[in-house]
Amino acid sequence: MVVPPPTMPKGTREFVDLLITDSLDRPLAGAHYSLHPSGSAWSETVAGEGQLDADGRVSLRWREEGLTVVVGHRALVLSRGPALGPAHTRNCLSSLGFDTGPPESDIDPKRVEQSLDALVDCARATLGHDIASRGPQDVLAAWVRGEIGVAEAAVPVPPPRKRRRFRKPKRRGGEQGIPAGTHLGPDDLTHLCRTVSLAVTPRAEDGDTKLNRIVVYDWFTGYGCPPRAGNAIIALIDGEAAWGATARDIEAASDELCVTSWSIDPDIELVRPAELAKEDPAVRQRYRFASYVEALASRGGRSTVLVWNWVGTPLLNPTLRRWAIEAGDNVEVLQRAHPRFTGSFHQKTVVIDRRVAYCGGLNLRQNDWDTQAHAIDDARRHPHDASSGDRHKPLPAFGPRHDMAVRIEGPLVRDLHDNFRNHWNSALDAQLKRHARPVGRAVARMRGTGPTGPVHTMTSPPEPRGQVVAQLVRTDPDRHPKEQAIYDMLLRAIHNANKLIYIENQYFRSEPILHALVSSLRKHRQLQLVVVTNKVDPPWRLAHGGAFYTEQMQREIRRLRPDFHLYELLSCSGENEALSYQPIDVHAKVMIVDDVWATVGSANLNERSIRSEAEANVAIDDWKFASNLRRDLMAEHLGLERTDPRLVPTNEVAALWRNLAQDNAVARQQQRRATGHAHPFEQKPSLRLLRGRSSWF
Repeated sequence: MVVPPPTMPKGTREFVDLLITDSLDRPLAGAHYSLHPSGSAWSETVAGEGQLDADGRVSLRWREEGLTVVVGHRALVLSRGPALGPAHTRNCLSSLGFDTGPPESDIDPKRVEQSLDALVDCARATLGHDIASRGPQDVLAAWVRGEIGVAEAAVPVPPPRKRRRFRKPKRRGGEQGIPAGTHLGPDDLTHLCRTVSLAVTPRAEDGDTKLNRIVVYDWFTGYGCPPRAGNAIIALIDGEAAWGATARDIEAASDELCVTSWSIDPDIELVRPAELAKEDPAVRQRYRFASYVEALASRGGRSTVLVWNWVGTPLLNPTLRRWAIEAGDNVEVLQRAHPRFTGSFHQKTVVIDRRVAYCGGLNLRQNDWDTQAHAIDDARRHPHDASSGDRHKPLPAFGPRHDMAVRIEGPLVRDLHDNFRNHWNSALDAQLKRHARPVGRAVARMRGTGPTGPVHTMTSPPEPRGQVVAQLVRTDPDRHPKEQAIYDMLLRAIHNANKLIYIENQYFRSEPILHALVSSLRKHRQLQLVVVTNKVDPPWRLAHGGAFYTEQMQREIRRLRPDFHLYELLSCSGENEALSYQPIDVHAKVMIVDDVWATVGSANLNERSIRSEAEANVAIDDWKFASNLRRDLMAEHLGLERTDPRLVPTNEVAALWRNLAQDNAVARQQQRRATGHAHPFEQKPSLRLLRGRSSWF
């Protein structure tokens, strides 16, 4: 791709000033860039390099063949805008950018095709040119010839004796604690997302004209760990798949098991064969988490179990107490103190042999297990110690539950291991300080805290196992400065969206997330939003502040999208008069944007998770993973086959959900069996006196 020589306006200097920001209008302060001599988006020849200044600005000498500026590994191909068209669009700087990916990876033709599709959408929405009938390659050729561009407003020509300077962009309010820059620093420029990047010359805003502003659409955050390439990541939907895969990896382990969970019950059965669903506990003994841990210990492997919640947990549970007290058994237990009054340590991660890791929303609790069928009468959802007689009862002790996790192999495993190591060693240091005093030692014995040792760092990162670029993102109120990577990541993803945002979350009650959603919905009329969450029903609704915020989000989104619905999941069993529906507890924490990006982890969409709880999510920039996960989840909830063609087009997803969920609602009202689990619902608000208490919920 070669950019034609620009037509330099009379009086234009040889330099071009660029302002480079991210999608949240934050300058990429100090980001490294390289300059390439041709219009090739992936030229290996470097004509120059440097760093953006503190305001995200750079001044470059114009080249006759055009400019290619690479920020990170995203190439921005610059021209002087359309040679034809209205006068106010001529000679305006424009660019078309492709992310070339990590240095060791090949260019993905599918990603280039998606980038061209995004260019067509942008040109159609922004320029007003009649290009609907043109294919992506024709659009690219027209852009190279200068027939179309993405400039929106006239660029004032600076006088020859002066040099146009940019004013510092105004910072957005209400985003305290988020850094002005991004992860695009000199030491973090190894792996970025793959997406299209377009440059625009926006209209003057309040007299502050921002010339030649280039927007780099990055999906990753500047907090904490940088993005890592070379990962193999598998989505595991619901407890049967997630805990089954975990059990197989623990069985194959020989060295180390690191576990974090909000609450831990060693009696949880990771594997639950259907043929043993109604057998006595002795028959199912070997499938307990405790059995897998003790088998690993007998092979010489070390297990470290970090419990986030519940004061006195090791004391109350006999197995945890035994693990904590007995020395030399290769099983160690620590409890992490709460970071804030309104928050807890809420991460759920597993790292096995420093080779494979899991991150998601499932706790090691006995009720955190279910199949994708979510059958109301599944006897496997009884606690482990339930007798055969109890398991023959019509309903199990625990209701249906929907959750998920991801299984990770590759360099990202090291970040998850480091996260565990930091928390474990911090909890160990706090324990040693308490043990220095006689009272502390006495309390430790009562709580069942025995001798433990530190977890050591990994000497080298795991070898690449796949092609997925991903990042570990966290909320960590104990860190200084406070780490709010998940909040930043969610804002970026929502602002980058232009086709579809799909959300599954235990809660849907965050005002900052609401503001971001409303902003994107207002900006992109074609943007669709589908939200699966839990309904807060009476009598708890009147005293539950979360209901107020869920209703507020529903109400504000409907101002822009009157046909917007929230969806809950219901399971159906029985026939005719005996037909019954039961809610499926949505415990998953998933967001998928435009079928190119996804996040899975422990963070809820409420103020606690993005402000004051310790959370861990994985952000994944991979179109195959994102699109496959969305279709798998929707097929489960809507009662469709995964290959159903109706699940493919993102522009029809919201209508599909409305129609099928409404059919299910009618079937439920008429005492008929619904197809799938999705049902629309209206959230009613709680008492107004609970306003302003969103951090509690």
